[in-house]
Amino acid sequence: AAAAQATAEAKARAERVNAEMAAVREATQRAQAAAAAQAAAQAAAAAQAAAAKTQAEIDAAMKEILEKWGGARW
Repeated sequence: AAAAQATAEAKARAERVNAEMAAVREATQRAQAAAAAQAAAQAAAAAQAAAAKTQAEIDAAMKEILEKWGGARW
């Protein structure tokens, strides 16, 4: 009887450990997904800022050209 009880307790402990390990794996995956999403958002923001800077430079160059040529079109 004692051996059967010890076996049952060991099995229950193993099941709890497996459940805890699964929870840790799931939490790790969620954290990795959140970190990846944050990195992607930061990269998108940086790309958007670079595009806006480029567009501002293009606009400034076009304004300078138009002023130099008196608004002439070619």
